[in-house]
Amino acid sequence: MRLPSFFLLRLAVALPEDDTLEECWLDDPLGSQGPWAQACCRPKPCGQAVCWIPPTFTYEFCCDVNACRPSVTEEVKRALDLAVESLPNVNASVLAYRAAPEAFRTILKLDVKLSANDQACTCAVAYAVAALLWYSEQSSKLKRLQPRWFVDGIDWINLLKDGWGALFGWLDRIGPSEEPVGGSFASDDQPLEDDLEQRRVDLITAVMAEQAKAREILKSLDSQVDIQDFLTVLRKQGVFRRVWHSVGADLTWRKHGQTCVASSMGNEDPGRWKCQGWDYHIDANFSSILPRYKDSPGFKGMGQSNVAVCVLGAPRTVVKTYPSIRERVVSQLKADTFVYVPFPGLFTPALEEDLKELGGVVTAMLVPDVNRSVFESRVVSELKDSNFYLLYGLAKGPWRAPLHKQMGSSMWGYHNQHGCRRMVESFEQQRGWPYEWIVFARAEMFWAQKHPPIEVLDPRFVHIPMGQDNSYYNHNPLKGINDRHAVVPKRWFNAYFNWYESILDGSAWSYLAKVAEGGYMINTEQYLLLHLQAHDVQIRRFPPVSFLSHCTEGPQCQHLYKGTNLGKQRWTQTAKYFTELVEARRTTVDDFHYLRRLERGWIWMAIWPHTTWIWGRIKKKTTELEETTAHTPEPHELLSSDVVCGLSKHGPISSLRWVFFRRCECHH
Repeated sequence: MRLPSFFLLRLAVALPEDDTLEECWLDDPLGSQGPWAQACCRPKPCGQAVCWIPPTFTYEFCCDVNACRPSVTEEVKRALDLAVESLPNVNASVLAYRAAPEAFRTILKLDVKLSANDQACTCAVAYAVAALLWYSEQSSKLKRLQPRWFVDGIDWINLLKDGWGALFGWLDRIGPSEEPVGGSFASDDQPLEDDLEQRRVDLITAVMAEQAKAREILKSLDSQVDIQDFLTVLRKQGVFRRVWHSVGADLTWRKHGQTCVASSMGNEDPGRWKCQGWDYHIDANFSSILPRYKDSPGFKGMGQSNVAVCVLGAPRTVVKTYPSIRERVVSQLKADTFVYVPFPGLFTPALEEDLKELGGVVTAMLVPDVNRSVFESRVVSELKDSNFYLLYGLAKGPWRAPLHKQMGSSMWGYHNQHGCRRMVESFEQQRGWPYEWIVFARAEMFWAQKHPPIEVLDPRFVHIPMGQDNSYYNHNPLKGINDRHAVVPKRWFNAYFNWYESILDGSAWSYLAKVAEGGYMINTEQYLLLHLQAHDVQIRRFPPVSFLSHCTEGPQCQHLYKGTNLGKQRWTQTAKYFTELVEARRTTVDDFHYLRRLERGWIWMAIWPHTTWIWGRIKKKTTELEETTAHTPEPHELLSSDVVCGLSKHGPISSLRWVFFRRCECHH
């Protein structure tokens, strides 16, 4: 379906006071009141998904339904989980409401009737869940939910995938019960190891069978049956009990940490994941379970590379980042993959599907995340000397978050790198030889083009993308360095990846003392540069070809949406930081021909001698470029590789052939 031009979104930055509803429609003088807009926004609350092109924006916002914002629907989902966990408490409904009162008030104001097949969006499900949680099953308010919508309009498998599985526990709470409800499922009979694909197939088979039974039951009832009577019949027939038995056991399993390995089966088959239970503590075993499957199909030959890529953190972004990491980083470097993922609450089916996009994985640690207070307590308990905590209180700034109630998440990043170091070192011991290169890759980074190949990187240096150094934070005199990606040769492995250990053993104070003495506030980038300089780590840079993706609205990004005007926008940006997107675009796109350089013959090449890269400075308000004055670069600011098109035997040259004919050239 090709849409008129006014269906396209205008990617313009809105001022805080702007109402961006009308910006969702171009060239239509009637705006959101025009016929096209009205057609796209029916039936409420979902609208027509074919009108929109995710993930650039979310069509529910453009239908002017604030109740459908992800922050609201996620709060309802969290309240559902809390209610089911508290069963058989008779006040479970009240507990759910108290957990998210504003979300309940907002979404229950929707004037909608759920009856159609095209009302299966997250907002519609959240409305149904809120109504079932708050109103009694005798309430006339529930008549807005039609039985046909419940069994035909929504797919129960998608409910599980999207994190609404606890709904079946809530629907199963009423009536005679011989089994515990509320998710209290015994796990003693669980196997030592799990095949995630087999788990998924078994669960889908069981739930699909029960939804088919529910459809047959509805056909046998009067066509005017209401939702209350229909739910009662399903309950008496044992449908909810059987679904919740399967779903509840799966949810219980998903609350626990796992150590996994994934086979590499090619692009068409994402491979199989094998997992076993694992819990984090400072002396935990980070070994891979790959050796158990080394002779199994799909696992043979894994773990033999000289390059390791650590994909760290949980992807909570508006674009899928794992496919770009697999294709443009892991495959480009012919690397072994290690994954460390802290997940909030549950290892969700959606996260499971995302992880499969990475292909083969030597070691994956899936760890339940903890809140700020628990994480701070963990760090304090792991310090070699409790007095270090008091010292770090003297060196202020986001670098130490969440210690001393500092806002931010810096320590989680250090801890993730601690996980990388432990996984890589453990597997090196298992296989008997070390990696030559270890690459740190954030899970939220989207790679627009291929990573520089290892062959163009000098093994004497740590290689870090240009830009995003965030120097001079809060007007202090200290420089920083990009902390989002690094290619680390083995000689600097311990120095780069021991941020967390340096904090625990107190050695970080050797360079943080001057921060405290100067009364500075420093950020993570400045802390990293201080750390690397203290260990005499040699650094070089390469042009950026990736950017940090914008995080989705929800519990983990509330600070971003509540502290800015993003909550008022009806569309969603792709990049979290516009300046970083511009920096990556400078590398990847030729502004004269508007072509992607690395797809039209340009190649990565080592540069010698190492040189500086002169950039203009971006004016924040106009996004225009202004010239910067030349300065003498420090060693960590020198460029060691670049993308080139014209070559001579002495190195890169300017090429008029590219300017006029869009062709690269090489002179021998």
